[in-house]
Amino acid sequence: MTGNAGADLYLVIDKLGPLEQLLINGLRSNGVTVAPLLLSSAELEQSDHVAAILISDVVKAYAVSALFERSANPPKAYELTMNRLLLYRELGGKAPRSVVAFTPESVATVIRERGFRYLGTLDPAMGLDGEVTGWEGGKSVAEHRLYMENPLARINVLMMEPRNIIKATVIGGRCINCLDLEELAILAAERAECVFCDVFIGVNDGAPTVMGLNASIEATAEAVKPLSEALVRWLHE
Repeated sequence: MTGNAGADLYLVIDKLGPLEQLLINGLRSNGVTVAPLLLSSAELEQSDHVAAILISDVVKAYAVSALFERSANPPKAYELTMNRLLLYRELGGKAPRSVVAFTPESVATVIRERGFRYLGTLDPAMGLDGEVTGWEGGKSVAEHRLYMENPLARINVLMMEPRNIIKATVIGGRCINCLDLEELAILAAERAECVFCDVFIGVNDGAPTVMGLNASIEATAEAVKPLSEALVRWLHE
């Protein structure tokens, strides 16, 4: 990170495309000195600098967040992304009832005895969550996951299937695509100490619940302006 010692903010990114450049320009227009760091070519070490991490790989983002004195998002945000059970403990009754099963046979038992047909993994950001048709289908999915490279995929988290799942994006305490679920989405982001994250909310006939979150997001056209504004506010806290 030599050559950028005077930067107010290191922006760690997967690529420097048009949206990332818009974000950098927005920060600079607010007086922030930004040093972009491409993860593919960066050589990082422990520092007392400040960073915002906008990379898609949550494990790499988790590692990078621990290298900076202050990071948006902090390590806790990635821990609660990768382990939804920690998030559920933080949220209490705002999270769904869930059962963890480690073998295909126990997955089948949970589905038969409790009717929990939504089969997730420890990390919802992996994109493997989904409803199964019955205990045989759940057992088959769990058997397949045993051979997946990522060990997080081998931990099965079962719950009642929601009627719908809303992905709400929270940036700087404000909500995008939250419908009438803004309060719940912002609560989850606050508990995870996210400056920015996606929150997955399950909607049922009863009260909605937080299924999981993803603190490892990339810049989108819709998010660039609010993200720039949120990072400026965060820097001045």
